[in-house]
Amino acid sequence: GTCQLAEGGTVSGRRLLVIEDVVTSGGQVIASCQELRALGASVDHAVCVIDREAGGRAALSHIGVELHALFTKAELERELASPER
Repeated sequence: GTCQLAEGGTVSGRRLLVIEDVVTSGGQVIASCQELRALGASVDHAVCVIDREAGGRAALSHIGVELHALFTKAELERELASPER
């Protein structure tokens, strides 16, 4: 929202969590993690609301970042297809 790489001050020497709304390929989260690491931050985890399950989790794992999603695309699709809806 603020177009800043990080909120709350200096990142060097700090352990940070990257937060994203939706992850598809993971490209933006990867770029953010790399920029934060270049500034001296430790970034090992990212959180998103929806993982579209389109390769983002694997791509983040490749750079040593574990993705935690509140929902996956499959979970949302099952919920929408539920006869109880």
